[in-house]
Amino acid sequence: MLGCGPAAVSAAREAARREARVALLVPEQATADMPASTDFAQAIRRHQAAQGIHAPALPVDQPRMDIFHGAVRFSRYRTVSVGGVDVRFQRAVIATGAVPGPIELPGAESAQPLRPSELGRLAVPPLSLAVVGDDGSACFWAQQFRRLGSEVHLLVTGPRLLEAVDEQASDIVTRQFAAEGLRVHARCEEITLDRTGNRRGVLTRRGDSWEKLLADEVLVCPAPRPCVAELALETAAVAYSPEGIGVDDWLRTSERRIFSAGGVCGPRFASPEAEEATGRLAARNALAWLPRHLSRCVIPRYTATDPPIVELGLRPAEAVAAGIDTELRRVEFREAQVAGSAEGRYGCIAVLLDRRRRLVGATIVAVGAEDLALPLMLLMQRRLPVHALGELAPCRCGRGRMLAALIRQ
Repeated sequence: MLGCGPAAVSAAREAARREARVALLVPEQATADMPASTDFAQAIRRHQAAQGIHAPALPVDQPRMDIFHGAVRFSRYRTVSVGGVDVRFQRAVIATGAVPGPIELPGAESAQPLRPSELGRLAVPPLSLAVVGDDGSACFWAQQFRRLGSEVHLLVTGPRLLEAVDEQASDIVTRQFAAEGLRVHARCEEITLDRTGNRRGVLTRRGDSWEKLLADEVLVCPAPRPCVAELALETAAVAYSPEGIGVDDWLRTSERRIFSAGGVCGPRFASPEAEEATGRLAARNALAWLPRHLSRCVIPRYTATDPPIVELGLRPAEAVAAGIDTELRRVEFREAQVAGSAEGRYGCIAVLLDRRRRLVGATIVAVGAEDLALPLMLLMQRRLPVHALGELAPCRCGRGRMLAALIRQ
């Protein structure tokens, strides 16, 4: 097993559970150690844990497992060199994960923006913060810093927040951001950074107009890139591209004895949930006589905003690209009143059904979206029609009624 993230650790534990002799090869990597003595640093750690970002503990308690630290690279056929030691293998799982890509904004060298992994450089929350990014990580940190008291500007290049997710779900999150005083600047076609004294300037172009805002700090959330550098994958005959290592439906690479899992396979496997699930599946398929298909696994995509967004299966555009004739059903509701909200929060459940009324995709945005997703995950896994939701016992909190409304449309 190559790596030290959630995919590598879950793969190593799965292999040890199957009584295989395991060598976990932990590559050298730079870690941003955050000072734990400040209240702000502890708050950042709590927010990272809420998003599922945590350093998994290495399985040192396994008797059939050896852990090696050092520079990892394939040296020759079925052999990996780690710290000058050659380790031969019968099966291997590459799970080195993904690393943040470079900050490619003009003026970044002089402005010295922060990455999420570099938040330990701050002793206290900044009075004003500009967050640049289009994904859930940018939305998560923008909302958390706003709740820590910072004036936050979130700059996105797309026409709306979280352009890849369901438009209604994006609108609900956008309204929540506006209620909390978080300012979203969409359609930022060009973004340039500079430095004015002790403050950072962010110059944005939208159409023919330019706008400049000043902030104490700038946080940039670049898209992650697969960590394949210095692995010498060519020596192992493993095909890869800038998008990641190519795998089939069994998570097998171009070399049949080598499997891969997690963010090193591409952005769609980079979430903590996908890392752990694919790590276990890769180890199981490497050792089992009857491998399991990745396409039959239901892996949720979690966006850790408040309210959170959980996506299952295919998105509408992906279903169209796959040639699947789908029907969209949607249920909107209002959550109970919460602190700081006089009217309660809005929520939405949108599902994609095929011709047989089977679930092929779903998007849930609501407080406790994870609980609402569980019955839908079961339907998708068992390939049951949506009217099977009628067999659910009614829930006193009304959650069962929300799901049951999908079968009455």
